[in-house]
Amino acid sequence: MYPYYALFRWRARGIDNFVSKKGWRVQFREVESVLAHLIGVFPDKRPRFQARLKQLQRLKFPDGVNAGKTARTDYRAEQIFKLALVLELLQAGITPERAISFVKTWWLKIRRGIVQVRNEPRPISIVFWPKDFGGLTDAGDDEKLAWTSNGCALMTLDAADERDLLETAAVLTAQPRTVIINLSRIWHEIINGGALPESGVAEINADVAAWESDPSLMEGVI
Repeated sequence: MYPYYALFRWRARGIDNFVSKKGWRVQFREVESVLAHLIGVFPDKRPRFQARLKQLQRLKFPDGVNAGKTARTDYRAEQIFKLALVLELLQAGITPERAISFVKTWWLKIRRGIVQVRNEPRPISIVFWPKDFGGLTDAGDDEKLAWTSNGCALMTLDAADERDLLETAAVLTAQPRTVIINLSRIWHEIINGGALPESGVAEINADVAAWESDPSLMEGVI
């Protein structure tokens, strides 16, 4: 069992601060710095990037970090990776509302992929097959799929396996459109990019390691 690092929040000089009982302090600007590093935001564009994060907050995303000034708020591995995935989808031209819906709908599969990335040297991606971008096709009674994606899969590429590469290419090119997000890159940029203190990296590793023993890890994974 990994210890739960209880966090509490206070306000100082107008900035939200997050403090772990183990001593790891996480401010909103530190989370913003990690994500800006991941996306490759130019220094002079940081104010616009911060505004985009505030827009996601107004959409009440991610869950658990917009609870109000007096409530406990935790920026843990789940919230950071959810934000990273949504930002990558925004880079692919997906609207904020739809990107959030993608991540919420397929979070269990995304989480499984993050666990695999932690233990797998080969590159792993999450693949979305959005067959209805504008609600113009009929997805039957499943309104959630009509609003998000009609398909999602985890993809592991073995560069040394030519047959695997050919089979993967055949699957991807058979779809009308494909959005591929490199989970391995997200993991390595967050963990090894240098934007987080060592204590923060350790806590993210602990969170993801705990997911491995969660019985729900394989739920919804096809």
